Amino acid sequence: MTVLYPGEAHSSTVHREDGLGYTVFDLDEAEAAAIHGSTSTPAFDSALVDDAGIARGLRKADRLRRAGEDLGADSILALALRALFARHAGADQADPAPSSAGVRAARDLLDTVPAGPITLAELAAAAGVSPATLVRRFVAETGLTPHRYLVSRRVDRAKIMLAGGMPAAQVAALAGFADQSHLHRHFTRDVGVTPGRFQAAT
Repeated sequence: MTVLYPGEAHSSTVHREDGLGYTVFDLDEAEAAAIHGSTSTPAFDSALVDDAGIARGLRKADRLRRAGEDLGADSILALALRALFARHAGADQADPAPSSAGVRAARDLLDTVPAGPITLAELAAAAGVSPATLVRRFVAETGLTPHRYLVSRRVDRAKIMLAGGMPAAQVAALAGFADQSHLHRHFTRDVGVTPGRFQAAT
């Protein structure tokens, strides 16, 4: 199981020719804190959690949800998440240190206009630092360059539009990619499957 915090950038790689199948359980922070029995969201030392029993519970919840058994799915999911947090999450740890105001301003700008053109100079001006300083701080705090962060936001937008049935060429234009091949390259690298395979599976 992989645990990701809200807004955390991430990417996938292709593990085999037919891609990688996965199920996402999306909780808001208040719900996670309530299940955790804490005033803060659960904190994990590692993004990867290896626990076969909890994994079985999550798979069962997924099967029940797909079968239309929402009450059963929600019940199993709640129990599995409670066990996940109790066994593997820290007890009421403080939230991670917030990002600096400059990096936060740059991220906010990238989140606001992910499909539009934007320059490093504009980002640096929003952050109130030099371009070189912004890149250094951005990488230190997010693990990504501003450009890779922007591409990840564009891929997120593309996933939503593809899941809605929009043609890939139109998705590429609206999500901010130069063309369909540009979308294909970045989408496959970040998600682990091609846009076409992703759309067919959603």
